[in-house]
Amino acid sequence: FILLFFILLFIYYFLTILFLYFVGERKRVNIGTELLTNPTLLLLDDSTTAAQLMKTLRLLAMQGRTILTSIHQPSSQIFQSFDKLLLLADGKTIFCGHPNDSIKYFGSLGYQCPPLYNPSDFLSSLISFFILLYFIFLFILFSFFSF
Repeated sequence: FILLFFILLFIYYFLTILFLYFVGERKRVNIGTELLTNPTLLLLDDSTTAAQLMKTLRLLAMQGRTILTSIHQPSSQIFQSFDKLLLLADGKTIFCGHPNDSIKYFGSLGYQCPPLYNPSDFLSSLISFFILLYFIFLFILFSFFSF
């Protein structure tokens, strides 16, 4: 009976992974498979922004694992769940700290986030604006010195 139980468990596990793979959940299955090895550091590039996955990652972080993830334009709920936020523009750090502090920081610089607006959308637009200003400055600088 024990051997039969493990065979059925393996078949169930295999079919579950196969099913999840074919319905577009390959990334989550890969994350789950990696978690089976109990890593102390988990690096996720543009991970799926499913709220349940982020809750699970947060619980793992509270258990002592270090989790670094890059998410492009997360929802407000996921944005608020981050412990720390690192914002980069042209490879340079423009903010590092708690997500709520980012809105206060840019507000103190004169860039107010509109009420009821997704903070990640606001910050994404603001960073794009900073990068555009930087390139305009470089273009003017190089145009001026090219004569």
